[in-house]
Amino acid sequence: MPEEMNKGRPDHYRYVDEIGPEGVTIRCEKWLVCGETPQCWYVIPEAQNYLMTNSFYAEALKNTRKRILKYAGGKKFCYPTREEAFNSYRIRKRWQLRHTEHAFQRAKTALAEINRITTPPALPHICEGGDYFKQMNWSAY
Repeated sequence: MPEEMNKGRPDHYRYVDEIGPEGVTIRCEKWLVCGETPQCWYVIPEAQNYLMTNSFYAEALKNTRKRILKYAGGKKFCYPTREEAFNSYRIRKRWQLRHTEHAFQRAKTALAEINRITTPPALPHICEGGDYFKQMNWSAY
């Protein structure tokens, strides 16, 4: 994208992780602004900047772009600074860990109960154990 087309349009960043033979790799993706409205930016991955070079790619550009609110606080797909993007990544990973722990404990409790009982239950069956779930704040639900 020529620089004159990008004046006043900040690049955006998003941290992601990948797994491979070396382990987990954290990397920063750069997202380029391809359009804007008074309330939002439209961004595409830097690797797909060729979509902005020709009107031939207009439909692909519309299908690929993400809309990012300019002024709203809170969660966004990507951020105008690396610091905000990294903080968002940190928050996403904390939530991912909480959800994973919940799923792990649920599967562990159910599997222990399946191994304990001898016949399939016809009615809903409350599993023994499940201390993780008993300690949750159920009054919030």
